Amino acid sequence: MAVYPGALVSATQLVPRTDLVNTIVANDVNAAYEEIIAIESTLGTSILYQDQTSNAWSNSSSAFTSVHNRLNNIERGLRLGVSGAPYVRTNAASTITAATGTVALAIKNVTGNTSNLFETYVTGTTNLGFKVTSAGTPYVGTNAVVVVNDTNYNTIKTDITNLQTGYNNINTSLYVRTDTSNTITAATGTVNLALKNVTGNTANLFETYVTGTTNLGFKVTSGGVPYVNADPVVVASSSDTNYQTIKTDITTNKSNITTNTSDITTIKSDITTIKSDITSLQALQNNINPLLLTGM
Repeated sequence: MAVYPGALVSATQLVPRTDLVNTIVANDVNAAYEEIIAIESTLGTSILYQDQTSNAWSNSSSAFTSVHNRLNNIERGLRLGVSGAPYVRTNAASTITAATGTVALAIKNVTGNTSNLFETYVTGTTNLGFKVTSAGTPYVGTNAVVVVNDTNYNTIKTDITNLQTGYNNINTSLYVRTDTSNTITAATGTVNLALKNVTGNTANLFETYVTGTTNLGFKVTSGGVPYVNADPVVVASSSDTNYQTIKTDITTNKSNITTNTSDITTIKSDITTIKSDITSLQALQNNINPLLLTGM
């Protein structure tokens, strides 16, 4: 019976033989044959080929039937991953838990390498989401990440300081403030405040609201027409229909008033004539009454 793979064959179990010195018996040859067969059985068939199956890695504590099967199981673990294994899987999520005082994951560059050290991609695309360059600089897409005390950070910090200073001094600036009242003083020959519309805009150019409400008090439409509440303001212009209508009505009323004044003058004249006639009749009556009393 073969010694291998349960143990290794010793020099006393397979003693070398010398021609014309030692007598060769069948057991000498058979023992070597048995060890050769045991070695082949342990290695197994197709040992030169890698495993192409989708079988999962086995965590069995039982002995493998051959080295071939054991190598295949190792390949499955490397290719398909092993849950809880101390290495990062490429086909599933991995969690790296660092020991106290150690770095969880360190990526070190080598001299001459200019490729990124780390990359992530937008789901379902080849668009780069996040990267760490060969110099160790983090980027989101093509934009460098702002890091405390780097050039971009200090530039932004300076800009914020300048903006704050500008805001603090805005009372004396040329800007219109939104948190307090403003007085706009125009230079001679200039417009105090000009609101210009843009092509396609239909929103109002200017609005005021009734105090403490959302009720619109005054507005200027995108067409430049002023309104008080929902009523357009009458403008003395030949293009303002309301103005022209009122103007026509006033002219008509003035004409009517002139006509009525003439009629009133005529009526007054008629009343004067009637009063004169009444006076004459009264005088005639006064002359007639004595004659009637004396019997003519």
